[in-house]
Amino acid sequence: MSEVEVKAELGMARRVRIDCGGFEVFIEVRPKEPQAVEERPVEARLALVLDQTHRGYSSTLERHTPQGVEIHEVGGVGVAEPVKVSSRTYRHPASDDYDVLRLLESLSQKFPLTLFITGDKTLSEEARMLKVAKGLNVEVRYMPPSDYLGKEAILQAIIDQVNKLLSSMR
Repeated sequence: MSEVEVKAELGMARRVRIDCGGFEVFIEVRPKEPQAVEERPVEARLALVLDQTHRGYSSTLERHTPQGVEIHEVGGVGVAEPVKVSSRTYRHPASDDYDVLRLLESLSQKFPLTLFITGDKTLSEEARMLKVAKGLNVEVRYMPPSDYLGKEAILQAIIDQVNKLLSSMR
């Protein structure tokens, strides 16, 4: 029995014929198929809730926050029921502060921690009172857009808050 060495160039298949007397054997040599890596969904560890004063930031935040962060944007007018906008972003209807507080209460049941970012002083105080009264795992941050130099500054402040809370959870 003799050995045969077959070399195939990367990305190219090569067919080899072996003469075995009364039989011919054909072998095809080709690169291995890449193994499909099974991606497990990342379990969300933090719900980030943005009120109407921070509407429109979710797409940027989704790109710049870790996979374990699920973003919930309070939509207000035009949204009849919760809508999944992208892989980690949801838009929720809210006609008043009561709807926002119910959303916070609901999310605090599903996530280890909920971060609520608002530019409404009254709503931030109501959310803090709800947290204390019901013992919710909600962190409230009053961040009025007028306190920041622009959209980039407030986005960076929100990202910093998210990263700070996630690092404290480890």
